[in-house]
Amino acid sequence: MSLETLPKPLQERIIKIYELSIKGVDGEKQAAKRQLTAFMNKYKLTADDLLQQPKNEYVFSFKSEVQRKLLVQIIWSVLGKGWTKNITYANSKSVEIKLSKVDYAEIKVKYDVYKRDFAAMMDEFLNAFVLANDIYHKDDEVAELPQSPEDRRKAKRIGVMALYMDKSVVNKLIDS
Repeated sequence: MSLETLPKPLQERIIKIYELSIKGVDGEKQAAKRQLTAFMNKYKLTADDLLQQPKNEYVFSFKSEVQRKLLVQIIWSVLGKGWTKNITYANSKSVEIKLSKVDYAEIKVKYDVYKRDFAAMMDEFLNAFVLANDIYHKDDEVAELPQSPEDRRKAKRIGVMALYMDKSVVNKLIDS
C-alpha cells in the first residue's frame, strides 16, 4: 500500500508524525518514531512512501533586506543544507520555494512570529540608541515609571542595551 491510497486526513497525520520524528525534541521525537513505526507496519508503508511527499510552490514576501535575511535564515534552519536549489527570487520583494506542506507551515509560522518579534526589538533598539546618544530635548518631561511588569522589563532591557552601546561621535559644526 502507498501513502497516496490512504484517506487524505490520515496521509496528513502520518506526514506530520514523520516530520515530528525528524524535527521533534527529546521525548516528543521518540514518541513520534514509535507511532510512525506502528503506522508503517499497519498500512505496509516504506520509507520511500514517506520521503516522496509532494512539493508545491509557495511564495514568501518581505518588505526589506533585513526581512529577507531573516526569512533566509529561517528557511535554512528548517530545511538545512541544499535548500537553495528549490528557491527562486520572483522579484525584489518575494521568493518562491518548493516545499512540502509541513515545511511550509513551519517556515510560515516561524517567519510570522520572528518578524513580529524582530520589529518589536528594533523599536526597543531605537529607544536604547536615542537614550545612549542623548538624542532628546533636555527640557522633555520625565516619563512616568512603567507600571506593568512587562513595561518594567522592557524599560530595563532598553536601559541595559543603552549602557553597552558605543556612543556615536558627532562634531558640532556650529557653536551656539
